[in-house]
Amino acid sequence: MNIVNTRELAVNVLSEFLVKWIKANTEEGAKPFDSFEVMICGPTRQKDVERWIFNINYLYYCVGNRLYSKGYLGKTPDDGRLSLGDLRSAFLAVSDSNPMNLRAKSDEAILKEMYKDWPPFVSGSRNKVGGYKKGLESLRDSGNSSWLDRPDVSLEIRGIGADLEEQANLFFTLKTEVEKGDMTHIECCKSLLPLWCVTDANPLYSLLIWNDEDAIAELASRLAQLFEKSGYPSANGGYSHSTYVGAVRRSQRLYLDSLGASEDGCLDGLPLSRIHQTLERNFFSLEKPCSCREVPAWLYGKAQLIWNVVACSIFGPKEVIIGSESLRTGTCSRGLGGKCARDGELSGQILLRRQFASGASELVDTLRLGDIDGNAVWHVFGRSFDRDATIPSSLGLDDEELMNVFVGTEELDSDGCVVEGHGDSRFHLALFVEVSPDGEKSLICRDLGSKNGSYVQRGKGSDRQVFLLKGRRFSGRERWARDHGFDSDAVNEAERVRLRRGDLICLCDSCFEIL
Repeated sequence: MNIVNTRELAVNVLSEFLVKWIKANTEEGAKPFDSFEVMICGPTRQKDVERWIFNINYLYYCVGNRLYSKGYLGKTPDDGRLSLGDLRSAFLAVSDSNPMNLRAKSDEAILKEMYKDWPPFVSGSRNKVGGYKKGLESLRDSGNSSWLDRPDVSLEIRGIGADLEEQANLFFTLKTEVEKGDMTHIECCKSLLPLWCVTDANPLYSLLIWNDEDAIAELASRLAQLFEKSGYPSANGGYSHSTYVGAVRRSQRLYLDSLGASEDGCLDGLPLSRIHQTLERNFFSLEKPCSCREVPAWLYGKAQLIWNVVACSIFGPKEVIIGSESLRTGTCSRGLGGKCARDGELSGQILLRRQFASGASELVDTLRLGDIDGNAVWHVFGRSFDRDATIPSSLGLDDEELMNVFVGTEELDSDGCVVEGHGDSRFHLALFVEVSPDGEKSLICRDLGSKNGSYVQRGKGSDRQVFLLKGRRFSGRERWARDHGFDSDAVNEAERVRLRRGDLICLCDSCFEIL
């Protein structure tokens, strides 16, 4: 007997929300997405959105988008165009009008639904390359022979067939890697999602809701409430889902901020295998920004946003991509030029690098002091972003601005357990750029009233100095030095520290270096 899912499903919350949003934003028969489906006069229903999410009818959209972009598709067959109705009849892989009844399926069955067509054209998929040939035969039987035999149309039809064969080879390779254990199903889905975003694989990816900040904020909040109500473990291993909401909003901000970038790559019109090769060659990843000019600047943010909303409605919030990850290489696209002061004083460009307890290090961000016109907050460090926590007044930031500068210090292992950063406060420490009246610029480190305080370590051996930024649990300089293994004569209490190159900034359970 199959185990029936009795709790409310996130994927149903998502599909219901999208249907209502589409209805509310449809004007004069035009639906708010950029796809040949705008020609359909009827309303969008929940079953339609569910099919988008699970990538059902991929073949239909693949052929339809190609014919539509070439001007070969219309509402009616007038002027030698194929009608939308004939397209649907010929190429829909699943044409029934019934819902998928996801609430009647177990969690395992829902995942199997996802994996059938992520990717398509493989064993078990509802979309088959052979379905294209059968679709062409049905078009001939329905009286479209004269249209199919036109030289220009015939050439386009052959081109679509060759493209589908090439896609099938790519998808077969990815599926084989999963079956061999070289990648997981989820890793495969992460490789596919950017491809779906570039090609607008179905109307889900061309929906204008991804540009609607109010709608996405409301949707993320609803999903987070459901995750919490249903007892899902959160992205940081606990059961508070504020991290999820922050990740969704941040990924949308990354997407919107990158629209219209002057150095925007373009992958439009390329075969899917070429797009995949380009992304692979440039090490594109949903976890790390890509600064290559071959890749559209918007792709990282949009793919991450859709993953955090759509994929997490299937896989759960534990698979959310934490927004602060993007800070680790995000501004490195500015280049590594600039002057480096040799005496330790800061000028030109500053690098911020994280030092892990394992001995590994990772670049967090770069900053050109010459780009700063006035006082500013560079970064705020904390355990994980909490949109409901009170923002320290000393920051002078609102919720949206804080998300753009926040660095989450929690690190999770493969089981979702916190292995580093668990002792840090929500808002633990901040780095400020300060400009004096005569134009001198400084990087200032200040504790934000954390429980356990923080300190800056400068120099080594007998020259080592420690600048202690006291926390709420401060027990006195002598005891603190003894507990942390420092000579008390080397420890200096400070309210703020003007940083130099080589300084180590130590939170309770995290360490960052200024270079």
